[in-house]
Amino acid sequence: MQQLALTPNSRSFRTWVAPTVPLFFDIYFFNWTNSEKFPEEKPNLVQLAVYRSRFWGFLQQKGLAMGLAMFNQKIAISKLARELLFEGYDDQLLNLAKSLPSSTTGGAPPRNNSLDTDGYMEVTTGRAAGTLPGQIMRWNYEDHIPYYEGDCAQLTGSAGEFMPRNLTEDSVLPMFVPDLCRTVYMEYVDTGDQDGLTYNKYALTQRSFDN
Repeated sequence: MQQLALTPNSRSFRTWVAPTVPLFFDIYFFNWTNSEKFPEEKPNLVQLAVYRSRFWGFLQQKGLAMGLAMFNQKIAISKLARELLFEGYDDQLLNLAKSLPSSTTGGAPPRNNSLDTDGYMEVTTGRAAGTLPGQIMRWNYEDHIPYYEGDCAQLTGSAGEFMPRNLTEDSVLPMFVPDLCRTVYMEYVDTGDQDGLTYNKYALTQRSFDN
């Protein structure tokens, strides 16, 4: 237990600061194949290649406005993956917004290679009996999520680095996602084998989505 706790001389602390296992972040792009028929037809999305980065990447979000026709703009756009993720691209409508910090539009190009975009997090060390390391206590100096009320405002779980032991198919794993400003709950979906080790796979289920 001493090696599990987050202390300056523990093994967990060293691997937490500099993980020995490569950490990858996969980004999935989907091609909207029937955009010209929207809204008469339901959007048909076809998954393209998976883009993988060892650093945080950011999904593109396209803002809509009533002046699309005025600027000869369309709801659907065709851009390179690097433009949608990190480089950004020029958008006539968003150029009108003088408050934007960047002259290009993208998934958040200034966040590439940044370290402080997740905000300030205070986590447990696991030194106290019966506690787990890495459980979030405060986010941006708040002991709750200020954007919600009731149970939705609770800070629960970890950022994904530490998981409880002795997990079963009935276990539910809470994970706090700063980009979503909320806690999501991972549920058991499958059991597999990797290099002779049996593992349980947990993922988001339909309960996590409004539609």
